[in-house]
Amino acid sequence: MTFVPWAAFKPWVGTRWRRRKQKLQERLLERLLARLPGLQPMVRHVELSTPLSTELFCRPVQGAIYGVDPTPERFTSRWLRPRSPVPGASLHPHAAT
Repeated sequence: MTFVPWAAFKPWVGTRWRRRKQKLQERLLERLLARLPGLQPMVRHVELSTPLSTELFCRPVQGAIYGVDPTPERFTSRWLRPRSPVPGASLHPHAAT
């Protein structure tokens, strides 16, 4: 897994999912195996997901995969802060313990 800028996938917006995915998956696997040919016999399954795949199936903003944008407002919202039933483990001063 790696993070990539949304702009890198902008040229493929509106293209068919399976066709774009297959071509990119083949190119990436080819490049990986060129660098690490010893992995070839170990490859049993390959699955590729791009920000466009995530957008198609999950409908986030520009391929984001981890939910709400990490803005200052998000981290100050008492409703979106992590909470724990374990005393002292919550990261929010107003969380119920």
